[in-house]
Amino acid sequence: MKWWRAHNGISNDPKLAAVAVRSQNSMSTVLSVWICLLDSASQNEPRGSVNNIHGEDIAAILGLDPQDVCDVIREMRQKGMISEDGMLTNWAKRQPEREREIPDYSTGRVRAFRQRKRTETHETHETTRNATEERRGEESRGEEKSQNLSPTCVGAVGPTFDDWWKLWWNKTAKIEATRAFKIAEKQYGAQFLIEAEIADRKKFEGHKSWEWRSKIHPATWLRGRRWEDELHPEVAATNGHVKQSQSAFLDSIFGKDE
Repeated sequence: MKWWRAHNGISNDPKLAAVAVRSQNSMSTVLSVWICLLDSASQNEPRGSVNNIHGEDIAAILGLDPQDVCDVIREMRQKGMISEDGMLTNWAKRQPEREREIPDYSTGRVRAFRQRKRTETHETHETTRNATEERRGEESRGEEKSQNLSPTCVGAVGPTFDDWWKLWWNKTAKIEATRAFKIAEKQYGAQFLIEAEIADRKKFEGHKSWEWRSKIHPATWLRGRRWEDELHPEVAATNGHVKQSQSAFLDSIFGKDE
């Protein structure tokens, strides 16, 4: 069994704390990602390399957001914890192949057994890695085919937060808006949020309530499902509007019957 070292003070390492601040993630998230990188690098070939380690795999193992994991790894590279060639810095110095340089007094039969086990472990690792790469390739081809058939996508890219943000009229607190958008997107989808944003502006812009409504923070609008707000009866009467259901209003704007 191969081992790797965890140095004293890893739980409050200043570098990891700096990565947590710069990536806007908790220390527990950064520490979990770092331990996964150390463990994966120990099993990699060559040892210490993280070149074929994917952030989305770590996110799946830890139950984290893939974007958060990618942000953490990016900041680790910025801090010099991961070198440009994809090696964990100082791996060879801190993770020696043998803990002690002692003579091997094992019998020939024991040495042969150990060599067989090392060979079997290496072959199993290679087989697993090849199967994983083949599965990723099939999933990628399947996703590409699905995306190309999607009527809401341009090429293989669907609506994103950036598309929604470009249309927003009060660009305030973008970081909070990004987090709120991720949560809302899982429930409603990016396309719906974009259409709801357009509909909300068409409904309120030009009315006297628009002056204060246009100042609502985007994160507040998302978390409060403010696209469901209706015009005040007096405002609607003043402007000659008749109240109607949200679905009917969206249909009238986007031409459902056309």
